[in-house]
Amino acid sequence: MQQGLPKLVFIGRAYHAKTKSDELILTLLKEHYEVTIIRRDGYPDKEIVKQVNTLRPQAVLFWCLPPSFTFHLLKFKCKNIIWAPMWDGFKELSWKKKLIFSFYKVKILCFSKVLYDYFKKTPLKCAYWQCFLKPDLKPIETQNPPYTFFFWQREKEISLDKVVAMIGEDKIKKLIYKTEIGELPHKKYSFELEKLNDWLSKEDYQSKMDEADFFIAPRRAEGIGFSFLEPMSRGLIVLAYDNATMNEYIQDGVSGYLFGDNFKLSQPISSPKSLSEAINNQTHKFYENWLKEKGNIVPFIKS
Repeated sequence: MQQGLPKLVFIGRAYHAKTKSDELILTLLKEHYEVTIIRRDGYPDKEIVKQVNTLRPQAVLFWCLPPSFTFHLLKFKCKNIIWAPMWDGFKELSWKKKLIFSFYKVKILCFSKVLYDYFKKTPLKCAYWQCFLKPDLKPIETQNPPYTFFFWQREKEISLDKVVAMIGEDKIKKLIYKTEIGELPHKKYSFELEKLNDWLSKEDYQSKMDEADFFIAPRRAEGIGFSFLEPMSRGLIVLAYDNATMNEYIQDGVSGYLFGDNFKLSQPISSPKSLSEAINNQTHKFYENWLKEKGNIVPFIKS
């Protein structure tokens, strides 16, 4: 940590510390600020206010969950408040909350276009960035089915049985299955099913992903979406629900596949090798754009 940097308090969630889904933004902030991280789940609001006011930061950034009027906006001595909402848990603001946030000049950091389009229509100052990870692309050689899939299930609505029916059992050689909801398949399949029971280290997780040709995104909506951006950055073709932020990165049938509530693909799955050039081009384009634009986040926070 550099000496003499301005202070910033980052108020996030405990689960994100486990998944490291806020690590990219924290790394950036630590280049410019002395960052204190408070995991909101572990403290009552009264204690958070006390900690923040003791630190006397130049900025307070709320990650995911919004600040409250009663505790945070009213009681923080620091009035430079930034909120980074996430599309997967977002609820439209009431007119009263818009008015309060506007009065306290809360700034909005958007990491999905659909959120940015929403906040542009409010009095709140907002800006949009599209994050991406440094490409670490693996050579794609697979041409013909059956293929290997990686499926990390995090919602009951996107189940193993529905996914298999959508892809076609005959197209699956192996399915690597990680679940956080404890759901088991309801039938016996002809392909190899490798079930990952424990929380994997980052290295083991990446190694398992690299065995696959396709990655099935785990949720119907994402905030930034590192759960599917990481496999994209490693060259996997992603099958994802047609919603933000997945559909802001994946071009259906070109660099991945999108599906809706009916779990139908608009076109048959092509060989991974045939999509490899589009994947490579797109991942490099997203990453180069992120490197170019991310430097504007700190000036936005300071403004």
